[in-house]
Amino acid sequence: MPPVTIHCVRHAQGFHNTSVANHAIHDPMLTQLGEEQCKALQANFPFMDRVDGVVASPLKRTVYTALHSFTPAIKNKHLKVYALPELQETSDLPCDTGSDVRVLESEFKGQPVDLSYMYTPQAKAWNNKTGKWGATASAVDDRARIAREWLYNRPEKEIVVVTHGGFLHYFTEDWMDTHKMDGTPSAGNPPLHRHRHRRRSDAPPPPSDSITSLRHIRSQSESGSGSDAYSSHHHHHHHHHHHHQFSRDTQTSSSSSLAFREHMQHHHPHSHRTPGTGWYNTEYRSYNFGNNPRSGRVILVETEQSRARRSGNDQPLSREEQSNLHRTESKQKAEEEKAYQKASGIQAKV
Repeated sequence: MPPVTIHCVRHAQGFHNTSVANHAIHDPMLTQLGEEQCKALQANFPFMDRVDGVVASPLKRTVYTALHSFTPAIKNKHLKVYALPELQETSDLPCDTGSDVRVLESEFKGQPVDLSYMYTPQAKAWNNKTGKWGATASAVDDRARIAREWLYNRPEKEIVVVTHGGFLHYFTEDWMDTHKMDGTPSAGNPPLHRHRHRRRSDAPPPPSDSITSLRHIRSQSESGSGSDAYSSHHHHHHHHHHHHQFSRDTQTSSSSSLAFREHMQHHHPHSHRTPGTGWYNTEYRSYNFGNNPRSGRVILVETEQSRARRSGNDQPLSREEQSNLHRTESKQKAEEEKAYQKASGIQAKV
């Protein structure tokens, strides 16, 4: 029997999320805000007692998100975070390129992290971004399929999968949620007012071109999107709306990119996500396994409860959730102000 539920989680904020320039950082760590986001997720994740498996992309930000967010389950059930190379992010930029296994062994020494899947013959080249591990849509699509099949055959019943915003589209095969509107982010899960679900049976094929070439859509948002900038472009073909009036060519230039960000800030002042992945940092969604009868492929189907939670139809945030959210937002505002003062040459008040 396959696992009953897979909880997909996007990593907390990394240093690459704070500016486009930071995309040049190799395998970046979590920011202080990212660590706060993990604490908020830990406090508000409602299925902690049921989790009996934790899997993560081997990039540092995803492994640390798993360790910091799911500490109770890991400690109480003596679990280890399995690092699965197929879950890595889609692009070949430095920020989306993982570290060598010996570096990871040193980084996570003494911590409950299982790197055994990094030592398989095919995983030796996991971070060279060529061939099976390449930054092409076909390669990523294959990795997503392998990851789903691997999870399908796991003995655990409720597994958390911590990965990346771009990769999550390929993993869940849901391409319709690339741009969420009018949502104020909550601790782990924002309300969602416009969302449609596309399953594998009628899902369009991913693009054949390099994913990296499309990453320019990503903005300098504090909680910036993941690598799959393709998803925003792809979305134009299926969901015509005035919010999507900026063409891929328009977004290429720096001036129009600025105009695009200003457009987003004007129309969606509360959005902490750029129109790239559709996933907030530390957002989680829950899925059951299904089978596509025509192809026999293993697919993931989001649960009704998960959809209701994101549609704002579930119960409002508890007082504890609200206080955690406010604390996280206050921390973010303080960091933004500090960064602004530093950039402007203003002496911060002590």
